[in-house]
Amino acid sequence: MNKILVIAGSNASDSINQDLAKKIALNENVDYIDTRTLNIPLHNRDLEINFPSSVIDFYHKIKEYQNLIIVTPEYNGNLSSFFKSILDWLSRHDRFYLDNINVIILSASPGQTGGASVRESLKNMLSFTNANIIGTIGFKEYDITKDYSKEIKKIINLFNH
Repeated sequence: MNKILVIAGSNASDSINQDLAKKIALNENVDYIDTRTLNIPLHNRDLEINFPSSVIDFYHKIKEYQNLIIVTPEYNGNLSSFFKSILDWLSRHDRFYLDNINVIILSASPGQTGGASVRESLKNMLSFTNANIIGTIGFKEYDITKDYSKEIKKIINLFNH
């Protein structure tokens, strides 16, 4: 099986989505990048004149993988501004930054929907990047003390089909 990259779209220190991403990264063949450490500025087209090297570095890192898991929080039905900004930068560098990359979109939520709105929104957004979306899955009523290893194994196995 090819290596898998997992990233989370939250910059909160107590993020349940970061927690889920880290639990996924405990599995064999899964690497984790903490997006909070990337030092990517808030997207501003004026800054594109001196395109941030941190965006280009992150772009090249993503391109090393055939499989990507994105774990995103839902803020009022949408992506966090933090993560939306990162995706905007990537798309300005290369519109098709996820071309031929298999993507699974996850969201952990304390509520009943498991982040359904943000997963659908991100799925639609990523369709413009040529990503191969192979699934979206919500973790409703997420509890950081719960063992999700069986659910995570099923998700990782989706890349084998």
